[in-house]
Amino acid sequence: MPGVSGIKGMLPSPALSNWYKSFTAAYAVDNLPSVSAVADADRTAAIELVAKATDRHSRKAADKGTSIHGLCEQLMRDRMAGVKSTFHASKEELPYLRSFARFVAEFEVRPVAVERTVWSTEYEYAGTIDFIGELKGFPGLSIVDYKSGGSGVYPDAGVQQTGYIHADSYIDENGEFQPMPKIERAFGLWLQDRGFALYPLRTDDYMFSVFLKLRDIFTYVTSEADSVVGKPVNRAPIKKIWKPR
Repeated sequence: MPGVSGIKGMLPSPALSNWYKSFTAAYAVDNLPSVSAVADADRTAAIELVAKATDRHSRKAADKGTSIHGLCEQLMRDRMAGVKSTFHASKEELPYLRSFARFVAEFEVRPVAVERTVWSTEYEYAGTIDFIGELKGFPGLSIVDYKSGGSGVYPDAGVQQTGYIHADSYIDENGEFQPMPKIERAFGLWLQDRGFALYPLRTDDYMFSVFLKLRDIFTYVTSEADSVVGKPVNRAPIKKIWKPR
């Protein structure tokens, strides 16, 4: 089963592509003496040092996001269980946790499911919802997705949550499939150390049609693309020359 995040990844991301370019260029300029010194000894190593600057930065940001996400999950689970939360948060994580606590208090959040895996048998995909719950001022159940990056909530978050809402089942704490409850809406919760912003996300039928198109593209990219170009039919075909990166 492909994941919802992988299906969402079929969307082009020009903003991310431009960020990669500018970050890589800035790293090379800001670290010119070091890069030059490495290049004098090993050109390939210098190229790799610059080329992987974005990977190192993204890995660090992902680790931070994962730890913040884990703290939010713990608070939600404790709230469901009716117990007081005890946290071991770093100095960097604590302001994000305070922002999340402000969100919980302002909307009197009552979670009913946390980190729940959802499943679509009909369209063959799966994914994990951050939490399903009730929020003051919004009747019925909502799903909320946490985002702690510096850029906020992007439109692809709506594509992701649309996939979750249209799943037909979820897996309960005993590993059993249960019918998906009716979800009225989805939100993207942008958490920062200075506060939070709660964004409603569009998840209507049009958005689901977009999601299903991306699902088809995922199948093409992962299963069908390699079969598109056949073998050469001339008697002495030239061969590709693979150059080292």
